[in-house]
Amino acid sequence: MNFIGQGAGQLPTANAIIQDILDIVQHRVRLKRGFKRQLTFQANLTKSDYLLRSTINYHQLFSNYDAHQVGDYVLVHQIPVGLMHSLMKNIQEKDPRAWMVNLPAESHEGIVQKVAYN
Repeated sequence: MNFIGQGAGQLPTANAIIQDILDIVQHRVRLKRGFKRQLTFQANLTKSDYLLRSTINYHQLFSNYDAHQVGDYVLVHQIPVGLMHSLMKNIQEKDPRAWMVNLPAESHEGIVQKVAYN
């Protein structure tokens, strides 16, 4: 089993796991932690770039964002992730074949050119 993501690092994580196993084997009372308040997911804290395509006219939806035509596609720069998914849901109600792709943070101009013009 592999775990991937942010953490304390290889050695601190290994130390914590070994300590947990020792605590269980030695029947030690474990520290109980809890949250004092409910955490909520906020989808619009992150912004990203998207490439999308649809048969309907959806350009007005992105008039407040840096969006421009690339071939048959629209490239939208730095739009909040939650908002983009919400707008795409509205687009897909009118055009079920519409699609979008989240572009990687690194330079994606080459990717856009390959997709848009092939």
